[in-house]
Amino acid sequence: MKNMMGRQPTERGITLQRAVFPATLPWEPKGLLSPWLATRKAVAARYGHVRWRVMDITCVAYTALIGALLPVFHRGVLNWPRHVGIHCLLVLGFLEVIRVGEKTPRRPWLWALRTFYPVILVFYGWKELGALQVMFYGDYWATGTITGLDKLLFGVHPTVWVQKLYRPWLDETIKVSYFGYYLFLPIVTVTLYFKKKKEAVLAAFSIITCSYLVNFILFYLFPVVNPHCVPEIQALTTRAHSGYLIAKILPRVIGTGWNPGGAFPSSHVSGALVWSLVAARYLKKLRYAMFPMTFGVAVATVYLGYHHALDPIFGLIVGGVGFGLGLRWVKSRGEDPLTR
Repeated sequence: MKNMMGRQPTERGITLQRAVFPATLPWEPKGLLSPWLATRKAVAARYGHVRWRVMDITCVAYTALIGALLPVFHRGVLNWPRHVGIHCLLVLGFLEVIRVGEKTPRRPWLWALRTFYPVILVFYGWKELGALQVMFYGDYWATGTITGLDKLLFGVHPTVWVQKLYRPWLDETIKVSYFGYYLFLPIVTVTLYFKKKKEAVLAAFSIITCSYLVNFILFYLFPVVNPHCVPEIQALTTRAHSGYLIAKILPRVIGTGWNPGGAFPSSHVSGALVWSLVAARYLKKLRYAMFPMTFGVAVATVYLGYHHALDPIFGLIVGGVGFGLGLRWVKSRGEDPLTR
């Protein structure tokens, strides 16, 4: 029976005057309500068996976040689509490394790759800061704030004041301390790995990535260039540090990852502190060497003119907080081998 609007149900669908509309849409197959659900099913089928560690969550999330923000925020970034593509490839690569490593844990080289892949992100994340750090603001707006606070708190620019202490033997000693930072990662992780403490290595990387990636995010939010790139400080510079053997090696090591920003807070100092705290937890004997080295790294960052005085101070704060939050997160997920 027709209703008041002229509609009449039929076997084929609904009749409206002379037009017939099907009761079900032929392009909507059953069980596949949307591309989103299809994607979720595909991801669950491929990665559902994976045991996700804290380091996996932080590395994949950070890489995806920067890549997703770049199409919107890319002020001063040259060829930003290229960086988006690299981040997409990194995310896919990390996911596959995690999946294959968890699927075949008895294959030593695959498990080693699954364990140490965060090193790729730490080094690449630092390296790309030279191109991406100004993506939100277009400049290093926080530089003036940090240099102004340095001078207000200390009465001088500390990186200028320390120049009167420069002597070859002292310069070399300080550079040895700074160079030691680059040994922290391999010493701790490789030692744990060859001692068959595989869960401890994963926990160490989970804790350290929390600190490093928080540091990187702060670099983007508070972009600051190092003292070598501040005209006011360079105008006051009268002496250069020297040294002997390490003085010749260090510039080559630093030069591979040099960028003008990445100053505040100091990731070298926060990283050194977290590696020392990780060593104190899982390799207790190493702490006696690593904590003094961490103090030496903090002093060296200012003495050598690589950082403003506030950078290592806040680096220690970020490192301490990052270690505490990272360890708490690892414990809450049952990933800390000492508290299971």
